[in-house]
Amino acid sequence: MIYVTGDTHADFSRFNTRIFPEQEEMSKTDYVIILKPLFHHTDNSE
Repeated sequence: MIYVTGDTHADFSRFNTRIFPEQEEMSKTDYVIILKPLFHHTDNSE
């Protein structure tokens, strides 16, 4: 299984078993992907 979450901002409390109970059943074949924030940069130069 693949689990995807947004940036944690160094707060990993969302991975405790109360909030993320699926981890109790996870194995080494499962993945958790933590995405970084995406920023859209606009070039307004002419």
